[in-house]
Amino acid sequence: MKKSKYPTLPRIPVPTFPLGRVIGYYNSDKIVLDNAKKNKDTIYGSQALKKHIGFLARKPNDYDILSKSPRKRAMEVEKELDKQSGGDYYYYAPAIHKGTWKVKEIGPDNKMNTADDINIVDYSEFGDRNPKEYVTKDEQRFVPIKSIIRDRYKAIRDPEYKFRWEKDRDDLKRIRLFRSIKKINNRFRRR
Repeated sequence: MKKSKYPTLPRIPVPTFPLGRVIGYYNSDKIVLDNAKKNKDTIYGSQALKKHIGFLARKPNDYDILSKSPRKRAMEVEKELDKQSGGDYYYYAPAIHKGTWKVKEIGPDNKMNTADDINIVDYSEFGDRNPKEYVTKDEQRFVPIKSIIRDRYKAIRDPEYKFRWEKDRDDLKRIRLFRSIKKINNRFRRR
């Protein structure tokens, strides 16, 4: 069996799920980000916002990644996560929207497609987005902040996304706060 390039921490006595599965200490974020960097995929959503505004952003739950071949990327990441975890604890499945694939970790019940599954990453096609519109930070591609703002306002105007309005308004407030702090900092630097 081929050894993984990602270092794993030694297993120590840790809490287990009801059926005896050990909670892993491998870094799923690193695996997802390395795969996105290698394939030149673009990160968007709350992770991109966190990269732009730092500690002011709300805590992101999962990764949202734009890719030319989302199903293939989901399959690659799922295989690497399974290899790291030492079992078959991850799976990929199509999402509600056409062209979007999710990679999930099975929850404590050790069954796929149940309510306790943990979403790790969503891979989507570029669709109407421009694949050449990105900002590079730490050798990683992210959508620009102007694109995030445009998407948030678009979602607030659409009644179909009413369930997201509170999060989107919160994100816009945080971006405004970040810009005002940045403006104040720039004033003090000039003096």
